[in-house]
Amino acid sequence: MDIEDKNKFTEDEKMRRLLRTSKLRASENFSWRVMQQIETEKALTARRRTSKRPGYNVFTDTRSIFGSMYAVLLAMVALAYFEQGKEVLLTPDFLGKVLLVGVGFIAFWLLTRAEGRLRRKKNRRGLLHQ
Repeated sequence: MDIEDKNKFTEDEKMRRLLRTSKLRASENFSWRVMQQIETEKALTARRRTSKRPGYNVFTDTRSIFGSMYAVLLAMVALAYFEQGKEVLLTPDFLGKVLLVGVGFIAFWLLTRAEGRLRRKKNRRGLLHQ
């Protein structure tokens, strides 16, 4: 049994040596060249800006403000119609109230747009000077 084990051991050892010698070995500076290539690719690719908050959407404000305006106008028309009839809807007094509500909501929308623009400018300026 000792001879058979010795033969197995020598055959295994021969196989290991054969595999070790047949492996291709990388040159000494191979890992340095790979790392240099990775760093070069990172430097050349455009970096994405990560934002802490989702992008600003103008239509969100616009929908909410003008949606509220139309809801108020609908409520005014419905209340006037059911209380006084359809004749009151064309009176200058009622049309003036409708116009006043419309102008008020438009002014509110313009103020929110101006404030948003000022905030974005302030944020950009702050990011540039850091």
